[in-house]
Amino acid sequence: MHQVISALEEAPLGLSLHDLTHAVNIRYMRLQQTLKILALESPAPIVQQEAKVKWQLTPIVLPESFWERVDHLTELRKGEQRQMQEGIRVVAAGSHGISDRGFGWRPACSHSARGNF
Repeated sequence: MHQVISALEEAPLGLSLHDLTHAVNIRYMRLQQTLKILALESPAPIVQQEAKVKWQLTPIVLPESFWERVDHLTELRKGEQRQMQEGIRVVAAGSHGISDRGFGWRPACSHSARGNF
């Protein structure tokens, strides 16, 4: 969010979504979400101008409570990402017949079970 606001500060006439994407180097969908969050604040620190083609910064200064919410949500997302990565690591270790719980190696499948259907 800081990157988006900084980019808009440097462009007093506003920036299109395409220009913003290049200016802040974040994915298109993430940028759209960020713009939506900022535009829904009351009062809004950004607005869409010129037939909704450009985004422009308003003179509104976001309160500290907004940035605290952003930081809190960012930490939640990072925690979720760590949990997903841990889950992937556990599944990957299990699919290779490796136990990550300290119980040693176990085969992924028993070869002696082949043909016993």
